[in-house]
Amino acid sequence: MSEVPNVTVINIRTDEQVLTNRDGHFMISGRQGDILRLKPDLKEQTEKFLKENVESPMNVKLVRSCRINC
Repeated sequence: MSEVPNVTVINIRTDEQVLTNRDGHFMISGRQGDILRLKPDLKEQTEKFLKENVESPMNVKLVRSCRINC
């Protein structure tokens, strides 16, 4: 597993956007039920804030997009 830098993370409810740093870490505001959208150069995906994620770190596994000859 490797870190993925420069991924845009968007809280759909608030429209707040941040980029992952060179270590793949990011910090964004959210509350239970909020949905995060992650993109580009990855299979576009969403993650939902659960109660336990509001006050503690959330790990997200990103999946690379397969465009041609994968």
